[in-house]
Amino acid sequence: MTGLHKLETLNLAGNKLSSIRKEEFKGLASLKTLLLFDNQIASMEDGAFEGLVNLIELKLDSNKIPQIDIRKTVLSGLPRLRTLDISCNYITYVNDDKLNPPPFSHLTSLENLHIHSQRHKGLSHLPINFLEGLKSLLAFKAGSLNIKDLHPDTFIHTPRLWYLDISKNEFTALMPKLFHPTPRINRLYLSKARLQSLDFLIGANLSRVTFLQVSKNDITVVNETVLRYLPALTYLDMQDNAFTCGCSDTWFVQWMESDNQTQVVGAGEFTCNYPAELKDTKLVGR
Repeated sequence: MTGLHKLETLNLAGNKLSSIRKEEFKGLASLKTLLLFDNQIASMEDGAFEGLVNLIELKLDSNKIPQIDIRKTVLSGLPRLRTLDISCNYITYVNDDKLNPPPFSHLTSLENLHIHSQRHKGLSHLPINFLEGLKSLLAFKAGSLNIKDLHPDTFIHTPRLWYLDISKNEFTALMPKLFHPTPRINRLYLSKARLQSLDFLIGANLSRVTFLQVSKNDITVVNETVLRYLPALTYLDMQDNAFTCGCSDTWFVQWMESDNQTQVVGAGEFTCNYPAELKDTKLVGR
């Protein structure tokens, strides 16, 4: 592309582009936003984005990009990139083994990474060093990926992480150690993640979390110890969980009724799932 050296925004979304060749956008040194979403891109050559030295936002979502094209040599030449959206593609991994080299290791200015909703079988696994190099990352959207677990070292390269969405996965349980490298997390989304307990929050180093969404899980009881580890919490969404009613929930009910710091969304509609004789009765005010 020539004669467009002052162009700052290029919108090629909603077309039928099938590939991006090497140095396809060479000459667009002033470009800050490149929109390529909703195409049919299935391959990207090494150096596809070379020359885009001022690019801040790159949207590649809703294409047919496979994991083989999410590599360092394809995403080179983007020193100022802050937002990368590769959601709704065909990126998948058979295990969480280290990638050599890690795909984003040179994107040291990146602040927002969206990889959610991969098609077919989903991402399935998140390689241990997938986020290596992303020292400036603030927001990571990784929901709806069919991931069953995360390696404890997944976030060791993202100490500034502030917003984490790993909802709609198949976790069942998480480990406190997973969150030790990310003490700045403020907003945590874990809805519809098959979680059976919130015990992973105990000792998870999440003292700055103000927003927690754990709706549509299989959580039966919330104990006092868990919430003590969330001293900054102001918004809690626990709608559509399978609460057990009885002595085990007494403290939680009292806390919801008396705590003035935390807004518990839909608390008045929480219902008992166990025991059978209390099923569908209201958790609060019964």
